[in-house]
Amino acid sequence: MAETKQGSEPVSKDTVVEVAKLAHSQLDEIPGAESTQAITQRARLLLSEVTKRHAGARVLAVSHGALIRFVLSEVTDGKVPPKGERLENASLHVLRAQKSWTLDAWAPKPLGSS
Repeated sequence: MAETKQGSEPVSKDTVVEVAKLAHSQLDEIPGAESTQAITQRARLLLSEVTKRHAGARVLAVSHGALIRFVLSEVTDGKVPPKGERLENASLHVLRAQKSWTLDAWAPKPLGSS
Protein backbone atom coordinates (compact mmCIF):
# COMPACT_ATOMS: atom_id res chain seq x y z
CA MET A 1 0.00 0.00 0.00
CA ALA A 2 1.14 3.52 -0.74
CA GLU A 3 1.52 6.22 1.89
CA THR A 4 -1.16 8.21 0.08
CA LYS A 5 -4.53 8.12 1.80
CA GLN A 6 -8.04 9.04 0.74
CA GLY A 7 -10.13 9.68 3.81
CA SER A 8 -9.01 6.99 6.21
CA GLU A 9 -8.56 4.28 3.57
CA PRO A 10 -5.08 3.61 2.12
CA VAL A 11 -4.83 4.00 -1.66
CA SER A 12 -2.89 1.36 -3.58
CA LYS A 13 0.00 2.28 -5.88
CA ASP A 14 -2.02 0.84 -8.79
CA THR A 15 -4.83 3.29 -8.05
CA VAL A 16 -2.39 6.22 -7.89
CA VAL A 17 -0.88 5.19 -11.26
CA GLU A 18 -4.32 4.83 -12.86
CA VAL A 19 -5.42 8.27 -11.62
CA ALA A 20 -2.18 9.78 -12.92
CA LYS A 21 -2.79 8.22 -16.34
CA LEU A 22 -6.33 9.59 -16.43
CA ALA A 23 -5.12 13.04 -15.45
CA HIS A 24 -3.14 13.14 -18.67
CA SER A 25 -6.08 12.10 -20.83
CA GLN A 26 -9.58 13.38 -20.14
CA LEU A 27 -10.51 15.01 -16.85
CA ASP A 28 -14.12 13.95 -17.43
CA GLU A 29 -13.03 10.34 -16.88
CA ILE A 30 -11.84 10.98 -13.32
CA PRO A 31 -14.64 10.57 -10.78
CA GLY A 32 -15.26 13.85 -8.95
CA ALA A 33 -12.84 15.86 -11.12
CA GLU A 34 -13.63 19.21 -12.65
CA SER A 35 -15.00 18.69 -16.17
CA THR A 36 -12.98 19.56 -19.25
CA GLN A 37 -15.60 22.18 -20.15
CA ALA A 38 -15.43 23.78 -16.69
CA ILE A 39 -11.64 23.97 -16.59
CA THR A 40 -11.55 25.38 -20.14
CA GLN A 41 -13.98 28.11 -19.08
CA ARG A 42 -11.89 28.79 -15.98
CA ALA A 43 -8.73 29.11 -18.12
CA ARG A 44 -10.47 31.64 -20.39
CA LEU A 45 -11.77 33.59 -17.39
CA LEU A 46 -8.30 33.63 -15.83
CA LEU A 47 -6.73 35.06 -19.00
CA SER A 48 -9.48 37.66 -19.28
CA GLU A 49 -9.17 38.74 -15.63
CA VAL A 50 -5.38 39.02 -15.77
CA THR A 51 -5.70 41.16 -18.89
CA LYS A 52 -8.28 43.46 -17.25
CA ARG A 53 -6.78 43.78 -13.79
CA HIS A 54 -3.06 43.72 -14.56
CA ALA A 55 -2.65 45.22 -18.05
CA GLY A 56 1.01 46.03 -18.67
CA ALA A 57 2.18 44.46 -15.39
CA ARG A 58 4.26 41.34 -14.80
CA VAL A 59 2.18 38.69 -13.07
CA LEU A 60 3.30 35.49 -11.39
CA ALA A 61 0.59 32.84 -11.45
CA VAL A 62 1.00 29.49 -9.71
CA SER A 63 -1.29 26.58 -10.44
CA HIS A 64 -1.57 22.83 -10.85
CA GLY A 65 -0.70 21.16 -14.13
CA ALA A 66 -4.26 20.63 -15.34
CA LEU A 67 -5.13 24.34 -15.35
CA ILE A 68 -1.73 25.22 -16.81
CA ARG A 69 -2.33 22.68 -19.59
CA PHE A 70 -5.66 24.29 -20.48
CA VAL A 71 -4.28 27.85 -20.33
CA LEU A 72 -1.40 26.90 -22.65
CA SER A 73 -3.79 25.12 -24.98
CA GLU A 74 -6.12 28.13 -25.03
CA VAL A 75 -3.28 30.55 -25.84
CA THR A 76 -1.76 28.33 -28.56
CA ASP A 77 -4.97 27.08 -30.17
CA GLY A 78 -4.27 23.57 -28.92
CA LYS A 79 -0.68 23.32 -30.20
CA VAL A 80 1.01 23.37 -26.76
CA PRO A 81 1.42 21.17 -24.86
CA PRO A 82 1.58 18.26 -27.28
CA LYS A 83 -0.85 15.46 -26.50
CA GLY A 84 0.62 13.22 -23.80
CA GLU A 85 3.25 15.76 -22.70
CA ARG A 86 3.37 15.88 -18.92
CA LEU A 87 3.66 19.27 -17.23
CA GLU A 88 5.58 18.64 -14.04
CA ASN A 89 5.39 20.58 -10.80
CA ALA A 90 7.61 23.69 -10.79
CA SER A 91 7.58 23.96 -14.57
CA LEU A 92 7.85 27.48 -15.99
CA HIS A 93 5.83 28.99 -18.82
CA VAL A 94 6.02 32.60 -20.02
CA LEU A 95 2.92 34.15 -21.57
CA ARG A 96 2.46 37.70 -22.84
CA ALA A 97 -0.74 39.68 -23.30
CA GLN A 98 -0.69 42.34 -25.99
CA LYS A 99 -3.57 42.44 -28.47
CA SER A 100 -3.96 38.75 -27.72
CA TRP A 101 -2.14 36.21 -25.55
CA THR A 102 1.05 34.60 -26.85
CA LEU A 103 3.33 31.94 -25.44
CA ASP A 104 6.90 33.24 -25.24
CA ALA A 105 8.41 30.15 -23.61
CA TRP A 106 7.38 26.88 -22.08
CA ALA A 107 9.30 24.17 -20.29
CA PRO A 108 7.40 21.09 -19.11
CA LYS A 109 10.25 19.96 -16.83
CA PRO A 110 10.78 21.46 -13.36
CA LEU A 111 13.07 24.43 -12.94
CA GLY A 112 16.66 23.35 -12.42
CA SER A 113 16.23 19.91 -14.02
CA SER A 114 18.32 18.87 -16.99
